[in-house]
Amino acid sequence: MDIKVKSHIESIEIASDTKELIRLRDFFSNFAKKLKISEEMVFHINLAIDEICSNLIKHSYKDDSTKRILVEFEIINNNLLKIKIYDEGEPFNPIKFNTPDLHNHITHPHKGGLGIPLVKLLVNKMTYTILSQNPQRNLLEIEFIFN
Repeated sequence: MDIKVKSHIESIEIASDTKELIRLRDFFSNFAKKLKISEEMVFHINLAIDEICSNLIKHSYKDDSTKRILVEFEIINNNLLKIKIYDEGEPFNPIKFNTPDLHNHITHPHKGGLGIPLVKLLVNKMTYTILSQNPQRNLLEIEFIFN
């Protein structure tokens, strides 16, 4: 039996600047339109990549706009989207991030801490790899299954 896998890849590189997140969202939204991905799914995916990249910008790159983030979108067989996010910042494995106590978060409100747990709820799969340490190069892969 011969199984054929159809794949299509597009990528974008952005500066480590939160203003660039608009360009990233627009890029993905245009990519998704060509593939007829539902608006609800586009919203979830944009939310996830926005959260991941804003964390990289603020925490890993410490708002250094000279740094770059590469985001690669690969659609496989019209129902699996793999997103690879490459950075060269301080390593941080979001898979190992502990979800905060929501009761404590509500009774003692403070900014931040819920983005990564939200991303974990939205994605079907997440992997993190340190590709090299000198120079530092990290890869976060997230997957979404749809239709």
